[in-house]
Amino acid sequence: MSALEQNSAFPSAFPRGLAGHREAHGLGDLQRRFIFGISQMRLLGLLLLPVFNVAVKFQASPVTRVTRLLEQLKDRVVKQGEDEEKLWEKMQCHCKKTLKDLEGGISQEQSRLPVLQSDLTQMTSQKAQLEAEK
Repeated sequence: MSALEQNSAFPSAFPRGLAGHREAHGLGDLQRRFIFGISQMRLLGLLLLPVFNVAVKFQASPVTRVTRLLEQLKDRVVKQGEDEEKLWEKMQCHCKKTLKDLEGGISQEQSRLPVLQSDLTQMTSQKAQLEAEK
């Protein structure tokens, strides 16, 4: 045994065998549990390392978040522009149809205007005759 192993302050990190482990190193039950617990935590840490690595990758930096926000805003503005363009086209179609209907109605009524004027003069003369007969 080396001088380092004989010194009780520096027990060997590698046991010589499972049978004499407790006696050779002077480790108590509590110390063994502590060492076993640390080993388990290290193993758990190694197993969870890829999970945390993925989580860090998915966590966006402020620049990435602002860029993503601007892209979403751009998409929203483009969609609103397309919706407004469709609404504008519907409005123009409605206005053209209404204007065409109104122009047709106006021209039809203007064609009736001479007939109505002659009817008015005829009725005015009939009224004058009826008043004269009274």
